[in-house]
Amino acid sequence: MPFRDTPRERKFAEKSIPSAIALKPDELVIGLDAPADDSLMRFIRDVCDERSFKNLRLVQVERSAEWEFQLANIIWHCYEACRNDTILAFDVDTVLRPAVLAGCDMVGTSSIAVVSFTKKLLINNPCDVLRYLSYRWRVRNSQHVFSGTYWIHRPSYMEDVPLAGLQRISNGIDTYMVKRVLDGGRRSIVTLKDIGVDCLDYQNNDYPWRQFQDGIWYYANRTEFRGILRASRAGAKLGIVTRILDRYPVLAVLINVVAYQHPWLIRGWVWASRNNTHEAVQNARGATLDEWGLAGAAYVKQIRDWKRTGRLGTGFG
Repeated sequence: MPFRDTPRERKFAEKSIPSAIALKPDELVIGLDAPADDSLMRFIRDVCDERSFKNLRLVQVERSAEWEFQLANIIWHCYEACRNDTILAFDVDTVLRPAVLAGCDMVGTSSIAVVSFTKKLLINNPCDVLRYLSYRWRVRNSQHVFSGTYWIHRPSYMEDVPLAGLQRISNGIDTYMVKRVLDGGRRSIVTLKDIGVDCLDYQNNDYPWRQFQDGIWYYANRTEFRGILRASRAGAKLGIVTRILDRYPVLAVLINVVAYQHPWLIRGWVWASRNNTHEAVQNARGATLDEWGLAGAAYVKQIRDWKRTGRLGTGFG
């Protein structure tokens, strides 16, 4: 579990760490920015001591010019530090459910490199309800829905996910892992649609900057991504609606704005339409959405001060 020392993450950790201990793991490895504050390490140890859990390992990782994304740096070093090859990765803002134990015996067998679970998204208001219902509909109608809670088989991970490539991404650690494993063709990723965690916070793709980033991609590839929805399992069920969305891609963007309550998605589209020679738009054009997700943050974070967009305006590592 990576842990950034902020008041919010300390509050989350009071629930997430006990949920991990309740699963009776052989060890709990927590990654921290180096140098870690003494009060943070005491806080983590106190939470573990209250539950008589002794197999705690704190991994401090210094920032390095070799890594574009500090979170990726921390996770890689945590994987290296683990004593076990079967590893459950999760976030500090999630509470683990016992259902995740179903993946422990699966991963590493029959060429399965990763076993992922879905999430119970945070619900604070009616807009969150709509977002969650849309997410569950997508889970039900998609063959593959990945989340940030998953088991890895470390030898498979280290073989399929090249260190040099991981060092170059600016976001999207999980996306990069999935792409490299599947592109390798030797191993599979299993997504169990059971809910594995309860979220204590909004997700990465809910941040305004991330919505904005996706909006840039949709504009930059507005002619090329025709047919993507039609070719999907969900799209095949929508018939004439799919053909309309295929013809007018901005309508698909607007539907996403409403369904997932992502207003900054259309702002990204509009910005890109007004700045279509900007390097962000140029680099998004021709890339897949996953490829843009790995690299786009490096451009988008320079466009405006995202901290001014409110509580969800941060998220850059």
